[in-house]
Amino acid sequence: MLYFEDFTQGRRFDYSPVLMQANDMIAFASEFDPQPMHLDEEVGKSSILGGLAASGWHTSAVGMRMMIEAFSRQFILARFTGHRLHGVEEAGPCRRCPFRLQPGPGGAPVENQARDRPRQVSQRDREPERRSRGGFGMLCHVQAPQWGGARMMTLEELYQAGRKVVTGSLTFTAEDIVRFARDFDPQPFHVDEEQARQSLFGGLCASGWHTSAGWMQCFLRFWKEEIRRLAAEGLHAPKLGPSPGFKELRWLKPVYAGDTITYAVTLLEARIVASRPGWRINTILCEGENQHGEPVIRFESKVIEFA
Repeated sequence: MLYFEDFTQGRRFDYSPVLMQANDMIAFASEFDPQPMHLDEEVGKSSILGGLAASGWHTSAVGMRMMIEAFSRQFILARFTGHRLHGVEEAGPCRRCPFRLQPGPGGAPVENQARDRPRQVSQRDREPERRSRGGFGMLCHVQAPQWGGARMMTLEELYQAGRKVVTGSLTFTAEDIVRFARDFDPQPFHVDEEQARQSLFGGLCASGWHTSAGWMQCFLRFWKEEIRRLAAEGLHAPKLGPSPGFKELRWLKPVYAGDTITYAVTLLEARIVASRPGWRINTILCEGENQHGEPVIRFESKVIEFA
């Protein structure tokens, strides 16, 4: 039996490549991260990203799926070699994973033809075009009215450093948990209620990447309302750009089917970018807690702000 400790520290595992398609970028962003550079190719071209780009949460979730598939292949290979990966369960079928190991002549595993070409990420169940015309897809297309002479506020002026601001709540249904997990994190405790009850979690729970994307979803809903609120007061909301990344991501407790997570953001630091006049980098603490007041997620992120 093999344990994770049997793998050499620092060893790199290369996963099979994934071809990111525009329709899937738009579909994911429409639900979780509806910023213009993730939704509109022309807007993406004129942004600092230079083209339509996937949400960072989309890229992270795809990375998780790639890892699960890689361990699934190791699981199958282990069966043929007589070894078993301790603590790793075989992932269920993923709707968007064309690569599979198949037994060849004599029972030896043979990779199918998809192994040597980038895998295409297919469209999600719901049409992205339909989803992007309303709901989450319109959040970042809200334009504040032009107020003559009104200056643009900075994030630091709006939110005092250290002040925690609740951005909204999201209820995780079993249907949504399974739908997300089948696409990105098809582990048994995320896709099968019976197997989840028998797992260490004791019940169906959301992928950590689903919980993370939920933070972004709630923040953009909140920001839409902030733009409108400030416009009504004769003020321009800060112009926020993409995030260069996050760190210290922790999933503190499972998010079970039926849980309602309340998300919040706290400004930690704001600094001017000397090499980019008019740019600021904001460091924020992102958190979420369940209906019992128990923390379930925490991470730090950075957000670019333009003058």
